[in-house]
Amino acid sequence: WDNKLWTGFTSEKIKRIVHLFIILLLSTVPMLLYGNKLLSPISLDLQTSPLSFLNTVFYAWQSKQALGTSLNAPGWLFPSGAFFSFLSMVGLPNYVVVRLWYIALLFFAGSAMYYYAGSILKNYAAEIQSAGHTSQNEIAKCALIAAIGYIANPYVVLHLNNGHFLLTYAVLPLQLLILDKGLQSGKLYFAALMGLVSLIVTTNLPIVVINYMVILLYVVFYLLSIDKQLIFQKVRFVIISFILISFNLLWFVLPTALPLLNNDPVLANSISQETWQMYGMHSSFSETLRLLGIWPLYGGGFEFSDYYLNNVISIAATYLLPVIALCAAIFMRRSPYIYFLIILLLFSIFMAVGGYASSPFKGMYVYSYEHVPLFSMFRNGYKFVGVIAFVYVMLISSGLFILLNHNLIKKQWFSGALYLSIIALFITSALPLFRGQIFSDSHLAKIPSYWRDTAKYLDD
Repeated sequence: WDNKLWTGFTSEKIKRIVHLFIILLLSTVPMLLYGNKLLSPISLDLQTSPLSFLNTVFYAWQSKQALGTSLNAPGWLFPSGAFFSFLSMVGLPNYVVVRLWYIALLFFAGSAMYYYAGSILKNYAAEIQSAGHTSQNEIAKCALIAAIGYIANPYVVLHLNNGHFLLTYAVLPLQLLILDKGLQSGKLYFAALMGLVSLIVTTNLPIVVINYMVILLYVVFYLLSIDKQLIFQKVRFVIISFILISFNLLWFVLPTALPLLNNDPVLANSISQETWQMYGMHSSFSETLRLLGIWPLYGGGFEFSDYYLNNVISIAATYLLPVIALCAAIFMRRSPYIYFLIILLLFSIFMAVGGYASSPFKGMYVYSYEHVPLFSMFRNGYKFVGVIAFVYVMLISSGLFILLNHNLIKKQWFSGALYLSIIALFITSALPLFRGQIFSDSHLAKIPSYWRDTAKYLDD
């Protein structure tokens, strides 16, 4: 493995290809379990003519459209709409296109986390080089564990069938990877990349904002704790990145904001009925830590409900995730990166639990909801559970890497068993994903024979 096997291919490159193939396999298997039926995901309207539907993005700036409807949410339509339109024009059947969307979503999430975790671990390896040995092999293995954990956890299981919901979750590691590279070098090339990636992250506004809150927190953490050299170049990179991001987001934020600024009476009445009591009282601490969030609200609504409510193995696995993550944080206590993860974890738990009755922070949440401008956009606190999943994955993979590199595990067989045990834990916590239980019968349908005939007639 240490020698070149053939020109252009080193052992490291081959290993990376194998790891990406494993991620692709784990992303593909769940979509092979529903036969040839059409998956009918929430919030992804499957139209007879996807291209015509995508065109409605450019007619979205209509003040009379109710907030939250598809015509007033071009961000919801653009990424998935472009994907569906292109593949439909190629001539692929709809049931194949839907599956490819989910495969792409899961693979993108896993591969982005693979490269991000690998980059962070390489940075940390340079810091601990004097304390023990570092190995590219261990970095790759721990990065693979991070990738598997990011696509196989209860949060993904609970929200995968909400067609666009996991888009920002999938892209977050890529955004942080580009951000980290840009902060290290200060090069404006990475600012341009941040702007381009922001074109992908156009979906439900609150979860888009959550991503940029994480990014802003990382910027503050990096500049204060890690590297203060070339500060002018780094600040310039950050400012230009956020200018490009803001410019790119305006095209789908403004259609939502304009009716609000115009005091549309229909919207005002709609918003007044959406209170924190309606959305912010359903996520207990225990369910939030299990990465289920708002689970009591959906407790009986899915085919996999019983697995998380009554299966002893599932309950043990989902509680082990936060326990192992916090234990891993102990091994990271000398790394400045741990402060970013812990602050992010505590804030996300606070937002996810919200105004739950037994929360000691209920009063603070309610006050913020009623008095802090724009805080009410986060009334659905379970959207922060994805950030908690991100923190768990990074803590577990980083903690394992540090454990191995401090020679605390002497036996090779034991380290291998530890790798496999953590992978098994993630798979167990997301087992419904690999048992074909994400889409219940109510979200499966046979495609009628007149579907494409109708589409062709309307197009003509």
